Amino acid sequence: MSSFSRIGDTSPPLTKKISVLKHIQRGLVIKGYVPKISHDKYFVFVGFNNDSKYAYSFIISSNPSLIIITKPQLAHLQITIPPRTYSFLPKQKSSYINCLNLYEQDSFNMINGLIQNPSKMQGYLTPKHLNEVIQAGQNNPTLSPDQLNILVGPLILPPNLCPITELL
Repeated sequence: MSSFSRIGDTSPPLTKKISVLKHIQRGLVIKGYVPKISHDKYFVFVGFNNDSKYAYSFIISSNPSLIIITKPQLAHLQITIPPRTYSFLPKQKSSYINCLNLYEQDSFNMINGLIQNPSKMQGYLTPKHLNEVIQAGQNNPTLSPDQLNILVGPLILPPNLCPITELL
């Protein structure tokens, strides 16, 4: 069960929205549907692009990436999470954060999905693991300068989702 499952269960819509928005931080682990993979996956939110139109994450898998396995020079782009580190991940074997590719999704859809179902928020990476993810991303030769900025730049929520506009 998610530690976030009680957020806004009986709250008015604006209160629920504010509560969810406060939890959207770099390192938030979300469980959700990934269209390119066609099933639910865990992913680590790392940031928004410059205009906050897109949210970016790295996907967590139960198996190491075949691309990374076959190219040892990319080994530093995969963060191993030992079993039992996080209560929401499988306990029997390690999980892997693939920092080779950023997963892009529409910010509005991601955030509204979390507002509708806060239990998709599973928890946060430990500071150690988050730091490893950021470092791996920064050392990824395939990421553009704009993508690198997503990893370390400020987190600015999309303006159309800021609760203050609903109070005016």
